[in-house]
Amino acid sequence: MLGLRGQSGGDRTGMTGFVLHTDKIEETCATLKARGVTLTQELTTEPWGKWAQFTDLDNNEFGIWAPAW
Repeated sequence: MLGLRGQSGGDRTGMTGFVLHTDKIEETCATLKARGVTLTQELTTEPWGKWAQFTDLDNNEFGIWAPAW
């Protein structure tokens, strides 16, 4: 069994530090939502790119990133 732990350690869950890259972040977020995934941070646009976050069933949090260009 593979388990992830938050950066703060211990048995608590939280942001894993894993960031998934996609060139089609809008489509990726829509697909995740259609499959029942809850975005903990809705898609935003920043100067450095587009960003969203979601959790898995164990409340481990992951980032989704796309470049600004």
